[in-house]
Amino acid sequence: MKEKPLEKFNRSVKKECAASAVLLIFSLFYLYFSTQIKKTPVAVVSSRFVPQLFGCLLLLLSIILFIQSFKKCASGDIDESSNPEQKSNYLKVFLTLLFITLYAAAIPIFGFFVATVAYLAAQIFLLAKKEERRPAVIIVTAVLSAVIIRFVFVNIFLVMLPSGILW
Repeated sequence: MKEKPLEKFNRSVKKECAASAVLLIFSLFYLYFSTQIKKTPVAVVSSRFVPQLFGCLLLLLSIILFIQSFKKCASGDIDESSNPEQKSNYLKVFLTLLFITLYAAAIPIFGFFVATVAYLAAQIFLLAKKEERRPAVIIVTAVLSAVIIRFVFVNIFLVMLPSGILW
């Protein structure tokens, strides 16, 4: 028996509402537990700062997502554009998780800088549209981003980053 489009829509909207509610609850837990991190007296910025900043951003974004999905549920707007790209999005999510895992494994071996440049280049290449993929721009962006991140963490936050074979 074939599913009616409205039933399929209602089920997907309910899943979206549930997912946004779960994300909202997760962000509240994350924010609460970020307050449990011990403060470091040495650094200019406390070790709680970045996790609490991310927790606040996650909470804000999850509230926005919850409100949008609730409005969609109430209004009954149907989004027809999600089907063709859904399989490629699943592949991108899987590859992103794979890249993150490889990045975490590469940091102790190659060090922060080299692993970060490789990860950012791979991630930018994956997420860029095919016609906008320019290797020179991707590499320059990855290197500059890694240099800026390293400078901020080492010189401003006074956090030592893992060094590896090359840096």
